[in-house]
Amino acid sequence: MLLAREAALRIGTILQFSVSNCDFNRRQITGRTKRHASYTLPMTKRLYEKLLWCAAGARDALEPLLAQYHTGERKTYEYASLHRALRDTQQAAGLRRGAWSFHDLRRTAARELYQSTKDIRKVQRLLAHSNPWHTFWYLGNAGLDLDAEDIEQVHAKPARKDGTNG
Repeated sequence: MLLAREAALRIGTILQFSVSNCDFNRRQITGRTKRHASYTLPMTKRLYEKLLWCAAGARDALEPLLAQYHTGERKTYEYASLHRALRDTQQAAGLRRGAWSFHDLRRTAARELYQSTKDIRKVQRLLAHSNPWHTFWYLGNAGLDLDAEDIEQVHAKPARKDGTNG
């Protein structure tokens, strides 16, 4: 759940996530989006500690971190098992079934980054969106009011090294 909440990863990416996606020296997560574009994201301290702990128990670097073993036989988690874990967590917290989903955790990460930075480009990079309008859609559906300044930020040319927009 931390990979969805703090790294804003999709559930399909989480299911394939392995030690090879972790650069513990730089505290970064690397991988490919669902459209096969590369991404690099920073690890929060909490995520770093949990991933380091998981990596210590992995049998090999390419094995998904969410692999489980039964009588020595490898069985990887599937969507259904992750959704069951989420449902059990919600139930233990006293929340109604289906109160939130893994994708809601991704939206929460995006919303909190935007609220703290007001930088739509940072949110776009976190979500690995190639199109900024997808990011606007995420934030708009997360209940945030976006204004003209946000849209202008996306369309503004980046400044040159000399400080001009020429």
